[in-house]
Amino acid sequence: MLFDLSDQAFTVYFDGDLQTGDPYYRLLLTSRYNNQSILNSADTGDGQGFYLDNPTFNDRYSRFDVDFTNADLQTFDIEGYYKWTVQSSLDQITWEDVKSGLCKVINSSTQATPNKTVEYRSNDESNSPYVFYK
Repeated sequence: MLFDLSDQAFTVYFDGDLQTGDPYYRLLLTSRYNNQSILNSADTGDGQGFYLDNPTFNDRYSRFDVDFTNADLQTFDIEGYYKWTVQSSLDQITWEDVKSGLCKVINSSTQATPNKTVEYRSNDESNSPYVFYK
């Protein structure tokens, strides 16, 4: 699964029917590198995690809309592999895990250091071969 955080809103689909009867759903992204939530547990604009809005359920898949207000998710270097967890709640205080899996997160961050390639100029620009005699 791939989550593209380049825009502040996207739609996500999960396999199977995730309907639990609870009115609230959220998505948590936990880094496989340091076991912290995305942005090292900083606020994503929805609090801890992303709220999943406008749910649509059927036997084959579940569809949710996701939006966030924290622009750091678009610009910080947070690309990598994450564990996603969908949770549901009746009162937004106690959350229960519904389904989880692995994903890759990409965004529009730029590399801070330039590419470390070194240009080599040879003194033989005509590309003539060397011949060695014995």
